[in-house]
Amino acid sequence: MRLTPSIVICLLSYSVAAAQPQKVLLRWKVPADQPMTFQCVQETMSQETSDSNKDFRRSSRECDLKDTCYFMLRRLPSDRLSAKLVSRPKGAQAADPTGLANAMTEMQKAFGPVQLRGVITPSGEITTFYMEQSQRNLLAILSELPRDSVAVGDTWSLHAELLWVKGAFLADTAIRVNTVRLVDLREHSGELIARLQYMLFYDVAGYIGRRSEKTHIGISYRYDAISEFNITEGRWLSYEGTMVNESKYPTCIRTRQRTVLGYISQAPMYVLDIE
Repeated sequence: MRLTPSIVICLLSYSVAAAQPQKVLLRWKVPADQPMTFQCVQETMSQETSDSNKDFRRSSRECDLKDTCYFMLRRLPSDRLSAKLVSRPKGAQAADPTGLANAMTEMQKAFGPVQLRGVITPSGEITTFYMEQSQRNLLAILSELPRDSVAVGDTWSLHAELLWVKGAFLADTAIRVNTVRLVDLREHSGELIARLQYMLFYDVAGYIGRRSEKTHIGISYRYDAISEFNITEGRWLSYEGTMVNESKYPTCIRTRQRTVLGYISQAPMYVLDIE
């Protein structure tokens, strides 16, 4: 059988198409008539200190403290999404051996239970330009999705800057890694699930003061997370991340905090009542 040029072209096109990896578009799909809510548990796992960069030891002040919040997305008439993170009433907190929860209670009395509030697009891009950086970081980590369609192995960055210092600081070294990767696609009960891996690492070392009287400073933040996004439903299926903050010179302090996000079908009434 002799292949005509048109058949050859068709076969080549088919082969190229078959070799292309599956690309998916991740977007929030919040119903117009009902907000989408996630329970967010933030747990300070440990605080360790050391006189050098090695041999960290557990601080005598234990910092195992859990705080439960609710992350809510609500569709706006413009098709953008209103996002807010609301703290649980402090009266429902567990024992507080460090006094940190009492301090948080006083802050809540002063500023209210809403920890952050902003507006995002269905891709999670933050459009609220006046948010402070720490709040932008948290909102980006919880909501930002890739802008374009992605295939397994593709990477992108979050609009988050975990570390910043004042102008008097003179850096000797500075390292920045900001990568999110689509590591897997799978089907579950007819729904398409994307598995994402986060790795953000920010590290600077340098000094402040005069050259003859240098005060050496080193700060690093590392955030690792694994999440599963239900593409069909347009929401997180699961999300767990760990932030490690380490300050160096002269005493080193390392703090670990874990964040776990889980979808709930109905938000508590006090969360719904907050504008």
